[in-house]
Amino acid sequence: MGNRSSNRGSRTLPRRCTALLLLLLTLSFGATALAQSAADKATARSLANAGIEDYEAKKYADALDKVSRAQALFDAPIHLLYIARSQEKLGSLVEAAETYRKLERVKLDASAPTAFVKAQADGQRELSALLPRLPSLRISITPSGVEGLVLKLDGSELSSAVIGVDRPSNPGERVIRVTAPGYKDEERTVELVERQKLDVSIELVRDGTPLGTPSAGTKSTSGDGDSKAPEPPPMGHVAGPDPRGFYVGLHLGGMVPTGDIGKHPSDESSIPISDQFQPGGGGELRGGYRFARYFTPFLTLEAYNLKAGTLFNEVVTSPNTQVETTAYATGAGIGLMVGTEPGEFGFYGEVVLLLHQMTANMTVTQDSDECSNSMNYSGTGFRLGGGMQIPIASQFRVEPFLSFTLSRFDTVTAERDERCDVPSVIGGADGLSSGETEEDLPAFGSKLVDDDRYDLQDDEKSLHILLVVGVGIAFAQF
Repeated sequence: MGNRSSNRGSRTLPRRCTALLLLLLTLSFGATALAQSAADKATARSLANAGIEDYEAKKYADALDKVSRAQALFDAPIHLLYIARSQEKLGSLVEAAETYRKLERVKLDASAPTAFVKAQADGQRELSALLPRLPSLRISITPSGVEGLVLKLDGSELSSAVIGVDRPSNPGERVIRVTAPGYKDEERTVELVERQKLDVSIELVRDGTPLGTPSAGTKSTSGDGDSKAPEPPPMGHVAGPDPRGFYVGLHLGGMVPTGDIGKHPSDESSIPISDQFQPGGGGELRGGYRFARYFTPFLTLEAYNLKAGTLFNEVVTSPNTQVETTAYATGAGIGLMVGTEPGEFGFYGEVVLLLHQMTANMTVTQDSDECSNSMNYSGTGFRLGGGMQIPIASQFRVEPFLSFTLSRFDTVTAERDERCDVPSVIGGADGLSSGETEEDLPAFGSKLVDDDRYDLQDDEKSLHILLVVGVGIAFAQF
């Protein structure tokens, strides 16, 4: 019996010692934690006071740093209020709004200090004033659904979920950068101001790399692990923008005729084109279909209003007679344009086969009677031209150009009104002045006395040039 009691006593003593040791350790750690918490709170109070002083002194960056560190040590509404105020003063409106919202969500009980309650109320009021000032940025990208697309704003990558939606952003200069495999990198720099809702549309342009082509240094492997080179594209494949597409353009410019109409039938002297046609202006409408990346066949129609030549100034009229003269050039043809890849800044050249006609018309008004005489020259021409291609918007471009049409007339026809009793520039026996013969009529008038059409002989034809300088706008689909 004595031995069992002694054994129980010996086992009870260690247990009591262990319990006492645990109690001492718990009290020790608790005291340490309480001491540490008090120290952090005191440090936070010191940092917050210094930060508020910096804020009052308009040292907003220093204030934000100190009050943020105070908040990290001790969570207090007054800290959040001054963090939000400092962020707002530094232009970080989005971050300030989020800090105000965090302050708004703080749960305060009935025993909360008055300073905490006031800080939360001030934050709610300041948030309401801040929200209307927040600008937003909407980024739209076409084509949509591009695989591997990376969108960055000011160097930070954004989720593709923000594409096409209004995203609150801080005012100031924002840099947008978009990259995607198979497309050229696009970068836009925009300036946001407070309360602005800015839409930025970015159209990606193919870079000529076939989609799905492995990047440099990448090897594809077969099932057995052996390296395998990528298969070449199929025959006829063209990388980059679709080589097919419609082309429509309008060119406006000035025309300068130079050279000779032909040779006079009586003495083979040259007949300057300026006798009947002098510089003027007009335009050309063209349209075609691009069947390859650089080649576009097209059809063209052109019309230019010219000034009548010096020949008409020699017409002698009576006091009760008025004479009005007009001249114009028209043409139609088929051509081939060779230029820079669609959507790119560059140059183009073209060759065109033309059927063209130039008409000189004289309208005579005598008392209340009016009559008209006209002479029409027609022939074929070969035009060489070229210019620049300057992209200005999606699929639109400006085309400054210069062209030369080398041509000669094959046929001259007349339209006469026999009621005209003044000397005619196109022939007709009734238009001869006293002492004149048919051979004295200018140009090919003598050949048109008995007929309204005359086909020039080879030795009567001469080369003339039509120089056109202008600018156009075109739509090129790709």
